[in-house]
Amino acid sequence: LASSYPNRGRASYHAGLVSSAAYGILAGFVFTGILALILYIMALFGGVI
Repeated sequence: LASSYPNRGRASYHAGLVSSAAYGILAGFVFTGILALILYIMALFGGVI
């Protein structure tokens, strides 16, 4: 089965790599957004408290 489809394993590997990279970029954006929000709230309430 693998010999009849020589590129299938490589294609699925690349697809998994691309999807994991996209997921990592998305997670990075979410993490950065939450971090920026926390810093913004701390700066906002830092002057009040």
